[in-house]
Amino acid sequence: MPLAAFLLTDAPDLRRFKKALVIGATELVASRLMAVRMPWAVVNARRRIARKNAKKKGYMPSQAQLTLLSWNLLMTYVPPTIWKKMATVTKVDPIRWHIERMFKSWKSSRH
Repeated sequence: MPLAAFLLTDAPDLRRFKKALVIGATELVASRLMAVRMPWAVVNARRRIARKNAKKKGYMPSQAQLTLLSWNLLMTYVPPTIWKKMATVTKVDPIRWHIERMFKSWKSSRH
């Protein structure tokens, strides 16, 4: 079942959920998908921006896209034995990109 359909049918009253997954085309990697429902003010702002961007490009956003904008979706490969609580992942995620950019800049400066 596609994620948007699951969120509409099985998770309409949930505020957060997590699911263990195995992903990969050639090598299978154990991972976790976590979703946190966003406040309505955030959802409405996201949808307004999505509709505006879609209109500029000449299409309308799909119901699936609008549904997914209601959630923050997080995927991690960190085992649940290390990060046991979803709260840990939601706190670490915003700084993850800063950490990745820092490592990338270190790699590019080592010639």
